Amino acid sequence: MIGMLKIDELINMKEWEKLQDSIADVTKLAIILVDYKGQPVGKHSNIQPFCSKLRSNPDLAKYCEKCDARGAIEAVRQGEPFIYRCHFNLVDTAIPIIMNEQYLGAIMAGQVKLDTSNSDLEQLLTLNEVNQYLEDYLTDYEKIPNLDLIELTKSANMLSILSHYLLTEITKSDYSVVSKDNHLVVKENLIHSYQTKEHKLQPIIDLLFENKQIMYTLNQLSEINHISLSYLSRLLKKEFGEPFNKFYPRLKIEWAKDLLQHTDKNITEISDSLGFLDTSYFIRSFKKFEGISPLKYKKTTIEC
Repeated sequence: MIGMLKIDELINMKEWEKLQDSIADVTKLAIILVDYKGQPVGKHSNIQPFCSKLRSNPDLAKYCEKCDARGAIEAVRQGEPFIYRCHFNLVDTAIPIIMNEQYLGAIMAGQVKLDTSNSDLEQLLTLNEVNQYLEDYLTDYEKIPNLDLIELTKSANMLSILSHYLLTEITKSDYSVVSKDNHLVVKENLIHSYQTKEHKLQPIIDLLFENKQIMYTLNQLSEINHISLSYLSRLLKKEFGEPFNKFYPRLKIEWAKDLLQHTDKNITEISDSLGFLDTSYFIRSFKKFEGISPLKYKKTTIEC
């Protein structure tokens, strides 16, 4: 495997968050995705004011993330949703997200009280100052919804089934690209080949992958493969969900990211190996897609 798959590269986060909001509204649960480190991915749906205030405190936020991470790991170990108590005695559940035997993160749902004591639920962390914080935010704490364990278990199972379905659909589609906010994203472990849905495009895509050092134009590809320019343009847009002049530069940057992560090539060498006119143009293109310079990206991946 070339790199760690990321949840937000597997699914359309904008659409997921709409679904997440809807589920949170129906179940009364606060819901968020977290990565394998327990850090939030995307926005929180229906977060309780009490928890929101606690998470705004950097010191307490660390406890919340640590609790999320431990809950998710236990869910992975058990192979099913794991229901537990947090350091403020609120009840949460972790639904693990696993793809190709790789743990990607989890759906965290909860921030509720239980109608019954259920003292057998495991408390993952303890915090000495709990009573003080409860006194400070008592009004918000009292507003936290109450559920019974049966309701919570049903909701957790529903989220588990939904997660499994989404990953099954992703696995079924033998694509090396997925849509993210209507843009192409090349998955990190499949950037060296791509099987097209439209068979007429396969020789063209193979040509791009086999000659990464060349910066092809759409017109050149049209002439090489004896396909009209307009027809080729339509086929590519249908295949990748965006025009060639957006898809191709994005693909080049994904190749650049792989080289930055897994080779000792410097920025100029990478720029040349991918057919950019000059290094400064490569750097500008990289920053356009990634928001940071190639050098900073390389340093960040090394630190991780």
